[in-house]
This record gives sequence, C-alpha cells and structure tokens, in this order.
Amino acid sequence: MPQKQYRTNFPIQPDAKVACWYGEKEGHMKKAIQRLRKAYPGLIVRCFPGFGHGEIINHPALLASELERFLTDGGTERCAAESGKWNTMKVTTLDEKSIHDIGHAFGYYDYGEETGMSAAFSGKEATANYICAYVRGVLRGGFLHTTSQRGEGYIAYKLPKEKMGLKTMWPIACGMLHNSTLKRLLQFGIAIKRGGASLQDRMDKEKKPYIFVGLVCVREEYQGQGYMRKVLDIAFAEGDRLGVPVILETDAKSKCDKYVHLGMELAETHNLGAFGKLYDLIRYPEPTDELLKEVLS
Repeated sequence: MPQKQYRTNFPIQPDAKVACWYGEKEGHMKKAIQRLRKAYPGLIVRCFPGFGHGEIINHPALLASELERFLTDGGTERCAAESGKWNTMKVTTLDEKSIHDIGHAFGYYDYGEETGMSAAFSGKEATANYICAYVRGVLRGGFLHTTSQRGEGYIAYKLPKEKMGLKTMWPIACGMLHNSTLKRLLQFGIAIKRGGASLQDRMDKEKKPYIFVGLVCVREEYQGQGYMRKVLDIAFAEGDRLGVPVILETDAKSKCDKYVHLGMELAETHNLGAFGKLYDLIRYPEPTDELLKEVLS
C-alpha cells in the first residue's frame, strides 16, 4: 500500500500573517514549527499551557481574546526556542541587568505625593534592592513570566493551589531584612493588620480559587508602548482558561487607576497610616459566549 505523501515545498512568504497555535501536551511540534518557519518567516507561535490537541475550542473566552490579539497586532510570540526546547513564556533564567531593571522601575517609581512601599524600606535604592530579591525568589520558584524573548515586561503569579515554597520565600525574606530594619518591618506588619483583611485573605478564608499576581513590571525603556496590557493579559488568559478571578494589590492610586483602565476592578482600599495605602484589585474571568460573538461578528 503506497504511503501518504505530504506537501513540503511551500513557497516562502515573508509578509504572510500566520499563526501556529498548539497545546502544551501535543507532541512533535518542534519539527512542524521549524518547517512552517521556512515558508512563513514571520510565524507567530502560541503554546497553550496544559492543553491537548484542539482543547482551545473548549475555552471560547481565551480563544476570542487570542483571536482579537492576532487580528489587531499580530499577537506576540508566546513560545520560545531555548536550548532546543519549546517553552511557554515562563522565565527560567534572567541576567542581573534585567533583574536590576525591574528593581529600578519599582524603587524609583514617581509616587508624587503618595507614600508607596518605600516607606517600609530605607529609601528608593533599598526598595529597588528588595524587588531584585523578590524577582530572584519568584524566578527560582518558577512563577515569573514575560511578554517575549526581549523581556519588555514581567509578571509573577501563582495559580490556585500553588504554594510558594522555601526556595521562593527565602530570597524574598532575606531581601526584606537586608533592606529594612526589624522594627520598621514590625510596624509595617501592624499597619497592614490594622488596615483590615486583604482580598487575598478573604478569598482564602472562603476557600475561593484565584490567581494571585505578586509583581507586574514594564522595564523603563518599554514603558508607554502598550506592554502593561500585554503583560497583564498573560495572567488574564490563565484566569479565563481556569475560570477564576485574577487578584493583586498595589501601593499607589496612580497604579490602581492604570489597572482599572486595563480591565480590573477596585475591590477595597486599606489605609496603612504612615505607610500609605494598599489597593486590592480583581479581574473576573470573561463571560464566554458574549466575547466570542463580539470577536467573530
């Protein structure tokens, strides 16, 4: 019986707008993607974590958001070829310059008349150093994600039931102690307790699942170019996939307003006295049918 032959001599089309989507559980994709790239050098690859073949159809909200992204700006490369392996946008290694870029973006943020998290540390540089320690912790724990290989923006989040173990928390704890004083940290802890239970605490008490975002950052050279939305979309897509809300807290009204503009809702504000305010925000998973109809209409 003759073997079925597949066409492989596709003409090269460098200007074609083509995407390859596949599930993480699908096999043999590396060779297929390599062949597609020969014909479509501008190929955009999107790997859906935890999905098998065709499972994206069962998640219409995520499908709609990805279609909308692709139709408007071509989408972003969501899988990267590193060390011969195809990975999602989880960051496994990060150079010290990038880590310090993230720390500097936080530590030297312009709070205007607001207090900000630097009140818990010994100034802007100490805050930047603490954030660097936080990044090293979430990097070790496997919680850090980025927008592309260029690392324009970064987001750290944990999925429902995921725990931040010792290898994550140890660098973070050391960073706090090295850049503040025990007295100041105790005062900060008391202020947080007096400010009332956080949204995360309440959801834990009610045993409601959620994705918790611990860090969102766009490196300063890429700010003002739409990467804040792209970096949040990484967590939002996971929330839509799992059907759970995404929550975070921030330390400035100006930051809070940006998150609201990008689709989150202000859940509660906590007054921490001399340490400023904390803002709890939430983004609920997209309703499926309405969004799909809107994109496909």
